[in-house]
Amino acid sequence: MNILLGAGLSYLLGSTPTAYLIFKKKKGRDIRKYGYKNMGTLNIYHLLGPFHAFITFLIDAAKGAVPIWIAQSMEMNSSGMVLCSLMAIAGHNWPIFLNFRGGKGVATSLGIMMVLMKRQLLLWFILVIIFFSLIRNFSFSMGLGFILIPLSSWMMQEPADIIYLSILMPLLILLRFFPDVTELHRLSSGNLRKFFSFVISGYSREEKLKSKNKGRNATCKKV
Repeated sequence: MNILLGAGLSYLLGSTPTAYLIFKKKKGRDIRKYGYKNMGTLNIYHLLGPFHAFITFLIDAAKGAVPIWIAQSMEMNSSGMVLCSLMAIAGHNWPIFLNFRGGKGVATSLGIMMVLMKRQLLLWFILVIIFFSLIRNFSFSMGLGFILIPLSSWMMQEPADIIYLSILMPLLILLRFFPDVTELHRLSSGNLRKFFSFVISGYSREEKLKSKNKGRNATCKKV
């Protein structure tokens, strides 16, 4: 019973839409329609600057850390803590308060790692720096860093529950990155070289508009 209660509370806590509320308070608008169209720290940084981005990150990271403390206060075992952690990420990514359209779960996952996976957190920062120096795309650098966390947990001989968490946590993040990947694939028109070019350097608004116009022209020809 404690596990179900803890999981439910963790999901509701994770569902608190920090970036959405901050942007709504400052601009009176839905952040998911502006900038990177993502409800997270990077988009807040892009739209409101470093101060509000820092506040967003702290709160979103706390959404990952607090559920673990809730699980500990309820005297749950390590499996219960892992479940609460994953429910917090799920809440952030698919919040019940915003029709299940949330962020990508990065800051919330980092909050979990601050409590349960400190060595992997340090390794993640190093990997992100290395990947960013190579591809100059911060979002994909963070994603690639998370992909290698399960291997690092296994090599560090972590307990089984931590290894399971290190596998499932990146999966929840990658599920939210999937729409971005499909968008890049659409913009590249299936061209693998162009796809990786977009991954490395990003894509401009003009390129996106060009792709949309190309699609419309193709539709007109069919008609």
